[in-house]
Amino acid sequence: MRCVGLAAPFFEAPVTPQAVPDVSLEELPAYVRANSPAILRGHVDGWAPCSLWSTDYIAAECTGQSVRVRLMDTITGLPVSPRLPGEKYEWLTVTVSTAMATLQDAVRTGGRSGMYAAQLQLRHVMPDLARDARPPPAAITVVGSVSRTSPAAYFGVGSRTPLHWDAPENLLCVVRGRKEVTLWHPGHGDALQGAPGGGRAAMLGSGVVLSAGDALYVPSCWWHEVSSPCGEVCMSVSYWAEPPPGKHKEDYSADEIGCKGHGPAAGGAAG
Repeated sequence: MRCVGLAAPFFEAPVTPQAVPDVSLEELPAYVRANSPAILRGHVDGWAPCSLWSTDYIAAECTGQSVRVRLMDTITGLPVSPRLPGEKYEWLTVTVSTAMATLQDAVRTGGRSGMYAAQLQLRHVMPDLARDARPPPAAITVVGSVSRTSPAAYFGVGSRTPLHWDAPENLLCVVRGRKEVTLWHPGHGDALQGAPGGGRAAMLGSGVVLSAGDALYVPSCWWHEVSSPCGEVCMSVSYWAEPPPGKHKEDYSADEIGCKGHGPAAGGAAG
């Protein structure tokens, strides 16, 4: 399966996986032009969410507010299979305080949370946290024109997001805890038409571990899986941006910018 609209040259995958490099802000533009992932270590160390956000802080700042959370399997960390046909997730609306308390419980037991507060569009559902996130990290100005859905926050403990790709560019910023990300080149889609956890697909993936303060540039249409450790709160913020001119085919529609793709092994999950 291929990402809709990506220009043909960007499907020319290397024979062997390439390590994802640590780069400076000054070096990042070259990686954006090449549609190649890169890590900016410590890029958001001084950002307000890194110093302010905790489960207690978020519960206090968002008193009385509710959010939709994904229901998660506490054994595997993967999303619970949805009951309704055509849905990717099983959703539940809870108060922010309840969501944060569930994360705290998972930390106390050293396990996984049964709720994952994911893709929370801060400007719409948590405006107080959106103010904390202004101004955005400097790297987003390099990545591209930010989408209306940004920034989006993710709060979980031991959560896993299955194999998928996103059409927009993504700057993933970790503000608390750690995230593990495995990336596959867009040209490796055929190899991923099976189980990404083993065989040839595993050999083609490039794994990175991000700590609080780190940012990862995930290029348009790169396949990736994301997870966070058990017993540890992980908070991150993603900024999506429209790919620069030349990265997609000329007939590529701006309406497709929000699309996502999903591997067969992912069970239709996204994240």
